[in-house]
Amino acid sequence: METQIKYRFADIGHWLARCDHSTNVIELHSVEYPKLSPLYRDYVWIHECVHLLYNVYDEAECNRITDEIFIQRASSEADRQARM
Repeated sequence: METQIKYRFADIGHWLARCDHSTNVIELHSVEYPKLSPLYRDYVWIHECVHLLYNVYDEAECNRITDEIFIQRASSEADRQARM
C-alpha cells in the first residue's frame, strides 16, 4: 500500500518540523521553515518523510537514513559536495 503524506504549515513551537505517524501529516514551522536555505529545507523534509515512510522513531537512525538519501539526491558533483 502506498503511503500518502500530507503537509501543512503551523505554529509548532520550537520545532522546525514534526510528523504524526497516525495521520501521515508533516507539520512545518510556518515562520521558520521558509527562512531556511533550500538545502536545509530539503534535509528537513527528507528527515520527516523518513520518519513516516520507514516508520522510524529513533532520531539517530532517522538521521543516518536521511543523510544517505540527502546525499544521493545530489544533481551534480558540486551539489553533492554542498550536501556533504
